[in-house]
Amino acid sequence: MPLGYQIVRKDRATRGEGVAILVKNCFKVNIIELSIEDWIANSCIEYLCISVQPVQNRNMKSIIVCCIYQPEVSANEIENLENLMVSLNESSKCVYILGDFNINMLSKNKKQSKIVSVLKRQDMRQLVSDSTRKDAVLDLIFTKNAHLGVH
Repeated sequence: MPLGYQIVRKDRATRGEGVAILVKNCFKVNIIELSIEDWIANSCIEYLCISVQPVQNRNMKSIIVCCIYQPEVSANEIENLENLMVSLNESSKCVYILGDFNINMLSKNKKQSKIVSVLKRQDMRQLVSDSTRKDAVLDLIFTKNAHLGVH
């Protein structure tokens, strides 16, 4: 753990691993619990969502950061990802959803097209344009209400 940081994590119940977010100690962190009642069954999406606000400036609006790991893309995972976006977008806060989606945004295929459609419906944009692994863009950052120029 780097000095001056805290770890917020959500471990898998079965065999270790999971998702985590490192946050500098100058931020107040609250874990956001999402209802997954609307999700299509057998979801493999792992996620951890937090609200982050500077400790020294409580007048600054908090932002939402959600870390995603999608080990595989099954038939319903993009719909479940959209359900997650809908839940987070109910807030008027700036939202960042980031992680390993295992969907190559450089490939023009059905999965990529579905993600692009979801982003449009949820008024979100994808910030990563350079390859993240070999010739693929798999590690993505989606945002809504982000300040211009912040990447």
